[in-house]
Amino acid sequence: MQVLPGKNDAHARERKALLAKVHIAKKELPLVDADYRALLEYEFNKRSAADLTILELEYLVGYFKAHGWQPRPGADPGLVTKQQLEALRVRARAIAGQIENGERRLRGLTWSICGVEIIDWCRSEKLLKRLLAALSKIEKLGG
Repeated sequence: MQVLPGKNDAHARERKALLAKVHIAKKELPLVDADYRALLEYEFNKRSAADLTILELEYLVGYFKAHGWQPRPGADPGLVTKQQLEALRVRARAIAGQIENGERRLRGLTWSICGVEIIDWCRSEKLLKRLLAALSKIEKLGG
């Protein structure tokens, strides 16, 4: 499953931020372009970071962090922990459980709002909160 680049503004911003991190990390590590391209080819079978999905970009940023790159403090004030993201997913599932056809609706809303097929694949706090708001509105309207 590939997250659709540019599916919505939030995805475009998230993608742009991840691409920026990749290029900053490449410069700060420093990585020779040939080594960088070889890494992309080996790990993702792609020659450019622009061709990577959001999940692949997140993996690449994690790879750079594991190899010593440290993002500047305050560079990403929106960072949330995996536990915080999971708590949002749990709340979304709980609300979906209270509405008619909740599981089916959750899948549809996850796709239309988050741009991914499965809620566990969404790693954006902003998109998960938007999903929660939509589910809450449906619940308030009587499901």
